Amino acid sequence: ELHRIFGDARFEERTLLLATHDESAIAHVLAAVERAHPDVYIKSRAQVIGSERFNRITAAARGSDAQAVSARLDPVIAELIEGITAAGFDVRPLEDQDEGEG
Repeated sequence: ELHRIFGDARFEERTLLLATHDESAIAHVLAAVERAHPDVYIKSRAQVIGSERFNRITAAARGSDAQAVSARLDPVIAELIEGITAAGFDVRPLEDQDEGEG
């Protein structure tokens, strides 16, 4: 039934981690990337685990197939990494990325 209603769909979420919990320090980067890519959802979450403070940035998109979704997410991730690095923070992709068919 869902397939009949929504058709084929692909969803992918990619996460970056950076060693700061101060979201305001990268807010300008997130805002610029969000404006440039309104079809991609971007969320920033500051977290503390043990004595480590970090920020988890998630970019998510959906499309008709994996290629369409990657075409949306690839430039977003590249721009986030470039902007966050230029702002003076180390950033890395989370190892286990979530992707799926919907």
